[in-house]
Amino acid sequence: MVSAPSHETLSPGLGNGATTTCTITGLTNGQAYQVTVVSVGRAASGYSAPSEAQSFTPQVPPGVPVNVKVTAGVKSLSVQWTAGAGGPAGGFTATATGGATPLTCTAAATASTCTFSGVTPGAYTVTVVAGGTQPGIKSAPSAPVQATVILAAAPTLPTSPTPATSTLMTASATSVKAGGTVTLGGTGFAPYTQVALAMYTGAVKFDSVVTDATGAFTTTVTIPSGTPAGAKTIIAGGLPPTGATVRYLKAAITVVAAPVTQVVAMQRAAEYQLTR
Repeated sequence: MVSAPSHETLSPGLGNGATTTCTITGLTNGQAYQVTVVSVGRAASGYSAPSEAQSFTPQVPPGVPVNVKVTAGVKSLSVQWTAGAGGPAGGFTATATGGATPLTCTAAATASTCTFSGVTPGAYTVTVVAGGTQPGIKSAPSAPVQATVILAAAPTLPTSPTPATSTLMTASATSVKAGGTVTLGGTGFAPYTQVALAMYTGAVKFDSVVTDATGAFTTTVTIPSGTPAGAKTIIAGGLPPTGATVRYLKAAITVVAAPVTQVVAMQRAAEYQLTR
């Protein structure tokens, strides 16, 4: 039975003797109630004494957290979110799955961030749940966000000279037009470590890339449109599986100037039209 402070009594009905749960409807959110349970005897044997009363206040579940963003760092995950529309939140719990066991990070009702520290490097899926102000009430999980925790950040490649190495990485082309792309691949690095990429001479930097579980990477870079034609060397640098000495790979390419013949012809045609 459920009773409100006004002593109104509601009964959800009778079980079958083996039933241990029931759902009570028709309650008012925000209204305090007490719940007791009695056993109904067979025939005319009557009712048991009521159980100890349990107090609760039903409420609308808090809204699902939105705008979830995850920033992966060196053995860390930083999670940010916005509270969703719904009932009041009593706190938030972020969960990261992908390791040996799920990781959780709790935050207060007024918080919008939390950080996981000491995380094993690897790929993780993160969701956030808002807990209600009453036990057992919570939102559905937020939309999942994927992130990869890294073992080490990319090293800083020198501007000059070109790091010396005889170990090659793969390149999808050996001749690339300025403004064109080339796909690079390399192995022999530590798993889930950040690798720096640059083109020499001058150390034109590209975005870093993170290795997979085997210490390999594949990435596509764009040769800047203003790159002078000629022979270039692309260097990849990152930590090896053991030790702290940076491992370097290289790929030799030739940058070809972008064709201008068609552009000049179009410009001359436009000038001719203007002078007619």
